[in-house]
Amino acid sequence: MRTSILLRYSPLTIATVGGLIAVLESLLIVFGTVAIFGLAPEKLSHALFLTMLCPALIAPPMIYFHCLAVHRGESARRELAATNQKLELALTEVRELKGLLPLCAWCNKVRDDEGYWSKVDAFLHNHTRAEITHSICPECSAREISRIPPIR
Repeated sequence: MRTSILLRYSPLTIATVGGLIAVLESLLIVFGTVAIFGLAPEKLSHALFLTMLCPALIAPPMIYFHCLAVHRGESARRELAATNQKLELALTEVRELKGLLPLCAWCNKVRDDEGYWSKVDAFLHNHTRAEITHSICPECSAREISRIPPIR
């Protein structure tokens, strides 16, 4: 697919060429009108001046800002496409646990798909992106502290 002319050239170049085209079109309209309807020679210079002045002042800024918007939109589209590609790649790398998780009722080991038993923390580390850290809950802490014999 061919890229748009608005994207192939800089906004300043397109605005310059567009301004020149607008001036030429205005001159053609004036000369066509003069040829058809006639105009006094003293008024012809004013008409030509206004014919060149208006498009020269109005067209280039309008064309420039339009082209600038097109360029910015295209760069935003490219950035969005790159971000989407990164997100798609990240999505393919996401690992997720699904279904039932066989857990031993006594030792809390987990059985994997091959039938091997491993500790819960090792299983979660291997099958998710979770980083495992160990701690002790308040109930277990109180129970274990009560089992420690007093120092005499």
